[in-house]
Amino acid sequence: MVYRYFGIGLCILLVGCGTLDPPSASLFYTIRVEDAANQTFAVELIIREARQREISIRLHTFDEFTEVEAFQASHSTGQTLNIDLEEEKRRVVSHKMTTTIRTIYALEKEDIKILYRVRVGKEIHANHGVQSFQTYGYMNDRFGLVSGRSLFMLPDMPIVSAHIRFKLPDSWQVAVPWENHQGWFKPEIGVSALKEELVNTNIALGLLEHETKKVSDTEVSVYVFRPWERAAKDSLYQRAFATYESVTNLFGGDGGGKYVFSFVPKTNDDLFIANSHWSSSQGFVLRHPNFVNEGIPPPGAQRWLTCIEKLMDRWIKYPPYRMTFRSQDDYWVTTGIQKYFAIKIGGQLGFLNEQNYLAHIKKRFPGVIGEVTVHSQISKPLPLSPPLLDVRQLYTSHSNVRRGKREAIAPFVLNFLDDKIQNHTFGKKTFIDVLRYQYQKRENLDLFADIGQVVNDQFAQSLKPMLQDLGKLAREANVITEESKLPSFYVRQTDVTQLDTLRFLFTGNTKGFLEHCGCKVNQNGGVARRATVIERVRSQFHDVLLLDTGNFTAYTKSHYRLTPLMKGEFKLYLDAMEAMDYDLAAVSFYELFYGEDLFLEQIASRKFPVVCANVLKDGKPISRPHVSIKAGKYRIGFLGIFEFPLSQGDRRELTFEERTSGLVFLDPVATIRKYLPELSQDNDLIVIIGAISPQLIQEEIVKFESVDMIISTEKHLNNLVESSDGMKLILNDLSGTKDETLVVYDINSLYAIDLVEITVDQDGIVQGWVTKKTLGEDVEDHEMVRSLIDNFYTETVAMTADVKPLMQWHKYFQESGFVGADACKTCHPSQHEQWKTTEHATAFNTLLDAKRQYQPDCVKCHVTGAGHQSGYQFGNVRHPLINVQCEMCHGPGSQHVTNPIAGKMIRTPSRQLCTTCHDQEHSDFVMEEYYPKVQHSIDLTEKAMR
Repeated sequence: MVYRYFGIGLCILLVGCGTLDPPSASLFYTIRVEDAANQTFAVELIIREARQREISIRLHTFDEFTEVEAFQASHSTGQTLNIDLEEEKRRVVSHKMTTTIRTIYALEKEDIKILYRVRVGKEIHANHGVQSFQTYGYMNDRFGLVSGRSLFMLPDMPIVSAHIRFKLPDSWQVAVPWENHQGWFKPEIGVSALKEELVNTNIALGLLEHETKKVSDTEVSVYVFRPWERAAKDSLYQRAFATYESVTNLFGGDGGGKYVFSFVPKTNDDLFIANSHWSSSQGFVLRHPNFVNEGIPPPGAQRWLTCIEKLMDRWIKYPPYRMTFRSQDDYWVTTGIQKYFAIKIGGQLGFLNEQNYLAHIKKRFPGVIGEVTVHSQISKPLPLSPPLLDVRQLYTSHSNVRRGKREAIAPFVLNFLDDKIQNHTFGKKTFIDVLRYQYQKRENLDLFADIGQVVNDQFAQSLKPMLQDLGKLAREANVITEESKLPSFYVRQTDVTQLDTLRFLFTGNTKGFLEHCGCKVNQNGGVARRATVIERVRSQFHDVLLLDTGNFTAYTKSHYRLTPLMKGEFKLYLDAMEAMDYDLAAVSFYELFYGEDLFLEQIASRKFPVVCANVLKDGKPISRPHVSIKAGKYRIGFLGIFEFPLSQGDRRELTFEERTSGLVFLDPVATIRKYLPELSQDNDLIVIIGAISPQLIQEEIVKFESVDMIISTEKHLNNLVESSDGMKLILNDLSGTKDETLVVYDINSLYAIDLVEITVDQDGIVQGWVTKKTLGEDVEDHEMVRSLIDNFYTETVAMTADVKPLMQWHKYFQESGFVGADACKTCHPSQHEQWKTTEHATAFNTLLDAKRQYQPDCVKCHVTGAGHQSGYQFGNVRHPLINVQCEMCHGPGSQHVTNPIAGKMIRTPSRQLCTTCHDQEHSDFVMEEYYPKVQHSIDLTEKAMR
């Protein structure tokens, strides 16, 4: 999300503060919790010895993240000072965001007093209003967590010292990494890095308690939420101290000063709290509410990994202890150190499986070493443009490789170097020796030269070619597949002349997709069409089995929270599955994404079985581990397996980890080994079904001789393939035979249903193939399923819909009311006439044709102002604000109608505003093609009227 990129850029900007004129001013901040319920802080800032006629001051965050209110400035004598406001727009990734600079006109040599309020806790809508599930800072009546970016307004001038004091509610404590001097906290990091310290420090406050321990030369304090159980708090103390000690040992160097861990609950509305990653002083790990009640020892592995990575910043990124490289080409090493050694330390401390996480790094690497920008849902080879990446250019300004690619490449390369050093020295040295050598130097580091010093120069030089062409490194690391070894559907030879054929229809990864809304050109797919195809296939083949591999739970990128509508659509989808008479469904990621309670509630009364053997609640599987189904003369055993998703920072997977903290995920391979004897005894064929990564399938599961077939939702495994045409990338693993086991992956079940046909004999599967049955517009809807859908939206949803306003992220949509196109045409008649010729003017008809006039997610983009008090009122199909009128693009017009000059409107709608509705999920929108179709011309008469 946006804040992640902003944080990095700002730190780089602030490092240069030490190059300014000799510091002179001192800052004194008094921070008071004004209204915890409204998440408001009142701040008083005294600037002493300013000695400047003009002082510009700002928060080092964006206005969209933190609101500043009631700003005023005066001399110590009480004289009010003049203030100018200037909005500065910055592009962060693909978004423009605002920072307001306040310039104060002051007299020299007098102290300046500044008062302001900041309001934190606003949910970040960085992607066109889509829920981000996170907030930049937060406070309630029990605790707060806020970054210095959101509290400390800083003058654009040199400062010699800063003093901070807090006025908190009774019984609250504050966790900061600074010494307390008679009620004032004073950062003592040094003048050159003082601003950097203030901006990037995180501040926890509330009902906290702490323990402090000396680790090496550092005073480490661990703050925990006071109401938690004693055992839970002791567990956090122990792990935090052990983590700091492990990282200190890794670098072989002291950290100095103080370090603070703070563990606080999640927010009341289940948001993640985004904060600065400043680890010269402080590290945060957020808690899950279940921790208090159940006594389990979260945070989970991925949260701890992030904590360890940010702790390492203390040694490698931030003053006064940071490591600096002679060439920017070597800065990739810092990313590698964090990602790779966080896993190593996590394994040593016992809260994650080190080999699983290293395998995850290996899986990500092939897909990013080529500068590939094409993304596709289907598996097809993409030629790589030679030469492949030079890893040493990952941080250079001319590289087009972004942070995500760097984080995938750097830890794999570091792992590779570590293995090479150990092999070359027969285990006597590792990359840790290189790291410790570099940390002792700290400045003017050179990776090859330093490896040469630790190992030898000849060995160091031998590594250069592989780091300059990652294709060579990939070959050396054995992550390239030969084209001749790609899978096919042929399993084995047989002497039996008479073979039997078994057939499976299967879906997967549908995420509750019922049908297209009618907005896109491609209208393939939908459960009503699927039911028709299923009925046709069953009439042709009597014994065909109908399966779902998982991820059938309703989910869209717009919702991390479960809404009543989504819950209703989930039930509707299961009703449709039941109407289609599914034989079996497996558990995958989204079945558990909203917690096991929803899943268990929805499947409790279903006629078709749902299988999953290795996910436990209260010591028992959350659903049936396996079932046996008869197909022809064969009995087939289906074993459900779920592989826990691994990530290092992916928001969905972090959410998943916390929401499933009450579940136990057993090792998939051990679970298969446990159930195979029973399944082999009772069945002719054994099928493993569920969410299983291609990597685990290839490396472990196909080795079980009694497993005949594997069907998985998880197809993503970027394969580098060496062919006669050069190296290519296959985006998804290919279905086919692997070690005489037939493996089939779901691909594009939104738009088709797969028919898998296999020939079998007494020894198992002989051959197989997949036929894709496309659900095109030529396939008519099944009448029964069509009725289920229509009744749901026209009856159930119409009574309970809750429409969330669009464009909440845009301030114009918060400041004015809607008046309708008729009010606009008085002054803009030609624009109004031109608008009537566009599809915007009849957008509501699309919903009426598709019977979606009561579907909130559809309605809000086909009317004007849905969800706003003055906008379209849901359910009123004759409302004057139906269709996409002027104000959807130009903003609400009530203030403009009253005072055309003072009431500002959006003159030229931005791409971001257009793509709020015209996103990839609901539109074939191309800005260059679509924008001219709705663009107005302005005649001179109307321009004069403005």
